[in-house]
Amino acid sequence: MIDSILQPLNRYQYVVARWDNTLLNNSTTSAVEILKRIISLGYQVDVSGPVRFAPCPMDPDQFLVLKMASQAEARRICGDSESDGIVFDNTPISVVDLIGPRGVSLQNATDCMGIWQEHFDNDDLMELLLGMIQVNPPLKDQVIERDLHLIRKTFEAVIENASCQVFGSYASSVRKNGYSDIDLNVESIDTPEKPGSTAIRPLQQLVDDRTCLFEQPLTKAELYSFPPEEIIKALYRSFNRSVEIKKEFKLRYLPARTPIIVFSSRFMDGIFNVSFDISVNNRVSVQKAELLDLFMTQDCSKNKRSGKVMKFLVHWAKCNGLMSGAYDDEKLKTKTRFNSYIINQMVIHFIQAHSNRVLVHPQTNPDSRVVAYNFDELFIDYPHFLREFFKYFANFDFANMAIYGKHVLQKKTVSNVHGVAESPLMIMDPMDYTHNLTAQIQEDAVKLFNGLIRNALLILKQKIFRISLLLRTNETAKILMDSKDSHTSTTLPTALQDFGNLKSSPQEYLTFQLPESIQTSPEFMTLLTRVLRFEVSPGQEVDNLYNSMGVVFSVFAKTWIGRRNIKRQIKNEYRDLSNLKIDVLCSDAYQFEKEPIAELRMAMSDLDSTTSQKIVYVEILKGNVNDVKDAMHYLIDHFMVNNQEELAQDGIMSVADVPRALKSL
Repeated sequence: MIDSILQPLNRYQYVVARWDNTLLNNSTTSAVEILKRIISLGYQVDVSGPVRFAPCPMDPDQFLVLKMASQAEARRICGDSESDGIVFDNTPISVVDLIGPRGVSLQNATDCMGIWQEHFDNDDLMELLLGMIQVNPPLKDQVIERDLHLIRKTFEAVIENASCQVFGSYASSVRKNGYSDIDLNVESIDTPEKPGSTAIRPLQQLVDDRTCLFEQPLTKAELYSFPPEEIIKALYRSFNRSVEIKKEFKLRYLPARTPIIVFSSRFMDGIFNVSFDISVNNRVSVQKAELLDLFMTQDCSKNKRSGKVMKFLVHWAKCNGLMSGAYDDEKLKTKTRFNSYIINQMVIHFIQAHSNRVLVHPQTNPDSRVVAYNFDELFIDYPHFLREFFKYFANFDFANMAIYGKHVLQKKTVSNVHGVAESPLMIMDPMDYTHNLTAQIQEDAVKLFNGLIRNALLILKQKIFRISLLLRTNETAKILMDSKDSHTSTTLPTALQDFGNLKSSPQEYLTFQLPESIQTSPEFMTLLTRVLRFEVSPGQEVDNLYNSMGVVFSVFAKTWIGRRNIKRQIKNEYRDLSNLKIDVLCSDAYQFEKEPIAELRMAMSDLDSTTSQKIVYVEILKGNVNDVKDAMHYLIDHFMVNNQEELAQDGIMSVADVPRALKSL
């Protein structure tokens, strides 16, 4: 079935019609009426299959995804929309190509995934998303071929025996996508007919005289004698004086660890903007790109799934504000300094750590740098991989540890050995261990990444999960948390009427849905008393949460905040402990206040007769509502998720068996 979508996608037949529903005279106007309007205007829409539209008809931002009869018809309706406008009931309808001039936009891709998620499983959704991402915009390859010819001629004029090698995602058979810019490495290659010259002019002459390179090209000796940044600077100054070059390209010089000149195509008045990132003597970057390709192709799984999850996570990072997209409105106001290479290296590290094997050997022969492995032997499916990936980094000690190939080392050790400065996130380049890939990433970006990880884990634990839900991670997580945190004062089950009749204002009641793994009162009591350190208030006749009056707890410490440093200290002292024991012992380490900071009455009930899930009702007798929400959020969405495998194996009551004193372990 997905072929019926992918084939016309590759033929550029899809368009997206958008309108603001609040502007319509009749707010209940349906997408079907908009479709009828478009057809009535003479546009040939292929309606042989279902027409997809925004899943929430009352939302102000509405859209239709239409398959036109041909690419020409798609171009016609988009052109008419831009020049003359298409109107329904005085409301403008904007129609654009699904695959725009810089590839599919983040919004278009996310909206399409949203309307497809009810009809496809995660395997098919992955293929559909990557299908959209990988389609090159119309004419892009032709423009690139034309511009590459001009760029090669330009460099051949200023460097003797110049060789321009395309590398990176555009040149890759497994990583190419519609957003790909073109990376070029320029070198001087000797031939028997044209051996390289050994003449070397003074560097200052090359930099100051902006015409000398066109009169006498850089020799091979000069190209390899001077630092790349000086060569790039000299080339940029020379090109910037060329009227012919500036007529075809917009030029920029970017000083960096690997300095580059950016040639931006001026095709179609700047709308179709292809960038060529050009460096010199940059074999190491070529080898880095080849290593990524090799890691993907050495995966022996049926569909090369590791490459697919790498591309998915890069797209996920863009959709969630961790990286910029291709279009102007997708650019981040504050750059995080994350990039696709960093995301890919995180995946490579995680797969090696998960398999407990060194799969990448950067210093060996290029063709044997990656050991063959099988994604399907490590992970059941895409959701399993994503759960393990996010769980791994949710527990990663970013403050003190650095990623070093497969291994994790103390930042201090890496800094002392390689002479690199520590940074909030530290990932060493496997092709150059003196290079901290994440040196420019600041603490705020790491916090953003951590927040996304935890919200992703919340989404992944839902019974019905689709990978498309992660494309709006924070928004989806907020909806889930809001649904859990809904207040109640009149909808308590009959068994809890006494609880509901207690004298408190409605604002002091909260309701939480418990995960299915929590089934009994003793299990939940154990979690409350050992993990959150809630104390059962004295003088109560029962401690069973399944009763109409509930159980009253006193809270003397906020054990759900500030846990990272305590956990790190326990890990350093007791290295053989499981994560579950460390989490419980971390709670034990908190000092109690003299007076309770909160007092809560809590009771359990079945959600309904059709499910085994439980509800917990909380009456806040004393304390802050947000503190209670934070405590339950930690217990349900962090402790239970991070320790789900050990809890499933040993049972929740195993938490009670963890000794309270560290010295007894």
